[in-house]
Amino acid sequence: QLATAEVVKNDCTVDKNGKLVDLSVLTCDVNGGVTSCCTRGERNFAKRQPGSTLKPIAVYTPAFCDKIVTQASPILDEKTNFNGYVPTNVSGYKGWTTIRKALLTSSNVSAVKTLNALTIKQAEKYLHKLGFDGEQNLSLAVGNISGGMSETDLLHCYTALANNGVAANVRFVNRIYNEHGLVYEARSDGATQVFDGISTYLMTDLLQQNTKYGTAKKLGNCKYAVAAKTGTVGNKQGNADALTVAYTSRHCMLAWYSGELTNDTKGSGEPCVLLGKLLAKVYAVGKPPSFQRPDGITEVILDEQLLTTKQAYLPSVNGTKYLFATDSLPP
Repeated sequence: QLATAEVVKNDCTVDKNGKLVDLSVLTCDVNGGVTSCCTRGERNFAKRQPGSTLKPIAVYTPAFCDKIVTQASPILDEKTNFNGYVPTNVSGYKGWTTIRKALLTSSNVSAVKTLNALTIKQAEKYLHKLGFDGEQNLSLAVGNISGGMSETDLLHCYTALANNGVAANVRFVNRIYNEHGLVYEARSDGATQVFDGISTYLMTDLLQQNTKYGTAKKLGNCKYAVAAKTGTVGNKQGNADALTVAYTSRHCMLAWYSGELTNDTKGSGEPCVLLGKLLAKVYAVGKPPSFQRPDGITEVILDEQLLTTKQAYLPSVNGTKYLFATDSLPP
């Protein structure tokens, strides 16, 4: 808690008017028990849109579970019209790419294509397990969820990725006592199996790569396993939310900036830097163990150029490492 309060106090990010932005930083263990919380401003813990931090939860992990895609699946990243809905990419279009690269660049078009293949109905089944029952549309893939999410909602989703597919209720209180003894105890049956362990690990592997090569690389050069995803939400007036969710084998943590943000305030910037500082303090002594790879996963090194030009799977000594569910190896 002291470390969280310190990084928030030292954050000097201002909005368009020169005022300190609203900020919330929340950490829980992988079983949902809150270990620290610090806020600044008035917008915190309101339901709002989580942006691209939703892609691993609502799109890619469900698509892994349902065998719709693999890490190496080729996907054409180009301007596409989905019956009147035309998503755009902030960083432009990449042409033929892979699911791995699409995640690292946070491609909106690729996420929408994947969700379209998965189907909205199927995505809603996974969201229902996480406690979200609203009717969704294809903009779900870019982070627009019916009813929005709060900080605790989003961390609840990420506990599933950190804990072999089992989502835990995020809670601030374990027990309450009075002079007569125990009067409240948090329910221990709140955990829900949302994703399978193999698909969860495939997603965690990609999000670890995201901290090294993708949108979360400003998280810092950690000497231990950290997975993370960034998100930025904008409107006609500019950016309104910028956030990063990160997790280790022990903790899930979130930094969420809100307000009339400058266009330079993005999920890949200040939130990543803040969580990098917090991780350094939390794990100054006692590094978290690596994520445990489950049985049923096979590593294959593939020629990535062939994947993204001819959509051909060819093993290569000097290629790129991909992980597959053993029962879904490439042809």
